[in-house]
Amino acid sequence: MNPFTPKAELIWYSIPEVHREAILRNVWCGNCRTAVEIVDYTGKDVGRDIVLEGRCAVCGGRVARHVEAVRGKIAPK
Repeated sequence: MNPFTPKAELIWYSIPEVHREAILRNVWCGNCRTAVEIVDYTGKDVGRDIVLEGRCAVCGGRVARHVEAVRGKIAPK
């Protein structure tokens, strides 16, 4: 099963890989009270942006990250 909605997948893969990796390693965890890596994540579109929801790689708590789409660019097919 694809962890992304179709639109969220287009937005996510329009982001350069180096930036996607940085985003995944920079998610706030309220339990750890610091930036952590997100694991076991899914992505859904919210308007023109996406929200990643998953687990903290350190404590296993629930975390989420809002990712704004690059305005003025069309995601590749």
